[in-house]
Amino acid sequence: MLLGSHLRKNPIEIRDLQKPFKNRNNIEYDQNPYNENVFQECSYVLSTYDDSSLFSLNLNSLSINLFREYVTDRLAILHFIDSKSKLEDNNTRTLTDSTNRSLLEKLLSEKGFKLFDSLTPINKTSPSHLENCWRKDLLSHFLLKLCFMNNKEKQEWFIEQEIKLLLFKLSTIINSNLFNQKRDNIKSSKSFIIEKLLKMYGVNYPIWNLDQIKNQNNINDSETHQAKKLWEDAVSVITNGHLIKRLFKIPFWPDGFRFIKNRKYFIKDGICFIPDTEIESLFIYKYKKELINSFINLKENEIILEKTILSDQRVSSLIREISEFYFTSNDFRGGGSLLSSPFNSLSENQAIENFKLDTSNIYQVYLSSFPLCMRHLFESLKKDHHLKHWSRLQLWLFLKGCGMKLEEQLSLWKSLWTDANSFDKEIKYNIRHAYGQEGKRSNYSPYPCNKIINGLPLPGNGQNHGCPFKTFDNYPLQKLLQTYYGHIIPNEDIKNITQLSKSGHYQLSCIQLFKSLHLKSDSDGIGNHPNSYFKKSIQNHINIENNKNN
Repeated sequence: MLLGSHLRKNPIEIRDLQKPFKNRNNIEYDQNPYNENVFQECSYVLSTYDDSSLFSLNLNSLSINLFREYVTDRLAILHFIDSKSKLEDNNTRTLTDSTNRSLLEKLLSEKGFKLFDSLTPINKTSPSHLENCWRKDLLSHFLLKLCFMNNKEKQEWFIEQEIKLLLFKLSTIINSNLFNQKRDNIKSSKSFIIEKLLKMYGVNYPIWNLDQIKNQNNINDSETHQAKKLWEDAVSVITNGHLIKRLFKIPFWPDGFRFIKNRKYFIKDGICFIPDTEIESLFIYKYKKELINSFINLKENEIILEKTILSDQRVSSLIREISEFYFTSNDFRGGGSLLSSPFNSLSENQAIENFKLDTSNIYQVYLSSFPLCMRHLFESLKKDHHLKHWSRLQLWLFLKGCGMKLEEQLSLWKSLWTDANSFDKEIKYNIRHAYGQEGKRSNYSPYPCNKIINGLPLPGNGQNHGCPFKTFDNYPLQKLLQTYYGHIIPNEDIKNITQLSKSGHYQLSCIQLFKSLHLKSDSDGIGNHPNSYFKKSIQNHINIENNKNN
């Protein structure tokens, strides 16, 4: 394992980020048969991300495509983690689930954040691969923080997911073959790694061992008695305190108070006696605090950043683009359930000003203003006069978000459905339910992009739901884009959009499609929600018409 925060304090070139690998054996290890090689044989980078030395990083040698890949790949990892993480108020499957853990392992490996297979010794792994993996982990973390530097909500989401990512890496390491010889070693090995990470923050609190007290034969009886009495007092307030073997002596400020506020542990003379079982909690607290401070530091040094990294127009433009299509965690929590999202402004009573989507204009509007996913669904409905469950639900809620009234949707679907009797039996109730007029009368919101990309099951035969940028292979996607937009946008644009999709950048593909179709509009907010695409497109066309009339 390579600890990625050992960076020089002088301005650095990207090529210099390989230097820690050349000196990785200089790290001091405890003499423990299970721990001595932990940082060299684990398959992930564990870093505390000290990025202060990156403020003046020269990015000229980093292509804009690689920059984009670094940022969007890490964002994809964090989105996946958030979508799979357990919410405290429901029973969503968590990252402890073996299936989700395997999926995350695979995704981390595919995106270049895994050093090597756990069975491969580090000395048999390509040095260039090690350097690239470590560099990508460090830079993607830093660059994504630049994207979220000016938005508090995004920062909170980022910090929450980064903590989960680090804990996932840690748990994967601890439960790997390195520590499965004896279950007793898992606990000690976990403490060992976390203690090493804490020391990188300058946290090195004294550890008081029970064995030290038992073996205090070289001091007088009075001191021995006092030490034993203090130990007994400290463990007496702890549940199963007789099992405690080690205590951290943590000053009340700045770290001890958070353990004492609920009177869980013993305090004397300003020193809190905390069992080593709390070491993970202490590390999470310190890691979160460091991440928060790093955002503060970025903001305080914004002028310096504007003269260095952000002075590169390529970088500043991409950062702005990434930050614009980012969506908050509320948009994609909840797996397969219908949860409300922040996109409630586009309800049926808040349609776009001066524009109402209805049966009289939808056949023109869908051609110009529906995002690809919704146009594909509507084209399929027109052609087949039928859609399966997830496709129907995705389109119903989108049309509702576009301001289409309930009666208008009922009329539209009845006119397009296979036959009236089938519509009344299969469809009518469910549309009314989507509008909160049946069942629990919940006011369901349109699906955001991440729900469509990650939260719905993959479409099978005869199914059309989801995001075509993800669900279509390269050639069928290019053919679909040419069919829909080949008469409007250059073939080169279609190839570029397809290439973005092939690289896994589905939302950026949608942004680029919007830009190609709306040359006189900015792309603010595109890529986070289909209704945002629709609203922006409608506004663009209305503005064009108004300019013509003026």
